[in-house]
Amino acid sequence: MHHQQRLPSPEVFESLTKDSNLVASAPFLPIHLRSLKPVPQNWFSALPSIHFHSNNLFHRYAFGDSKQNQGLISGHFGYSLRNHLPVKPLILNAAKTTLRFAFPAFIISCIVGLVLGLVSTYLRFPVLPMFLISIIPSYVLGAFVFLAFDWGGSTLPPTVENGNIVEMIKAYSLPILTLVLVHSSLFSAHIHFWMQGETRHDYYRTALAKGLRPLHALFVHALRAILPLILTFFLHRFPLILSGTVVVEVMFGVPGFGRLAWVAVSENDQPIVLGCMLMASVLAWITVFLNGLFQSNPRNAL
Repeated sequence: MHHQQRLPSPEVFESLTKDSNLVASAPFLPIHLRSLKPVPQNWFSALPSIHFHSNNLFHRYAFGDSKQNQGLISGHFGYSLRNHLPVKPLILNAAKTTLRFAFPAFIISCIVGLVLGLVSTYLRFPVLPMFLISIIPSYVLGAFVFLAFDWGGSTLPPTVENGNIVEMIKAYSLPILTLVLVHSSLFSAHIHFWMQGETRHDYYRTALAKGLRPLHALFVHALRAILPLILTFFLHRFPLILSGTVVVEVMFGVPGFGRLAWVAVSENDQPIVLGCMLMASVLAWITVFLNGLFQSNPRNAL
């Protein structure tokens, strides 16, 4: 029966770490380990080191692996895993389709929201209904529009791709209507809230006391005072032109940026997902930069 050797206590191991000369005389260590000498480690040896691995998908995506795929660092977004097509043209074409109907919808939403906010403030309508509409999910509004009106097609007709903006609005009337319902209610609720706050200031009451009409005072004084807030709010919502149309494009079958990202996520097409996220991030960064320039000197921006 073999004798089982007991392991030393933790205090013994701790003494070995403090004095390396004791390693050679430790009886419980094998002979080949007693001859080993500790090598002093510098502090920077504990830092993680960066190595390029050709089998790493992210390294191949960022730095490329061939002449055809030179990586994101050279402006190449890689190839789709689903259809093996270049990612950049797919994203740019999808973004162009989205802008064809989402940008007019955003402009219409800004105008409608501004008018509704001013009219509701002038007529002293409650702001609660507009806030309630603004929190309704976009897929609920899209389902209402889809069921209430006849949607004749699922994509933009080829004859309208190079047409004027009126033909595009007609071709994409229902997706545009859904986006207008989503954005205009939120815009009008905020504008109404800000205008109500301005009507409580002394300058507004002084203008009314001097005989200025309430509608004129709203347009000339109150609206001018909240213009920086309105422009800042519109700039914050601007990135949603591309990234905020996912539900609408999926419901109406529009081959746009949001639907491309949704299909890529569902099919685990990582290059397209990363490309869509990168483009949406760049658009958000540009918006934040413009917003910072505007807030640093709002008088010159106006």
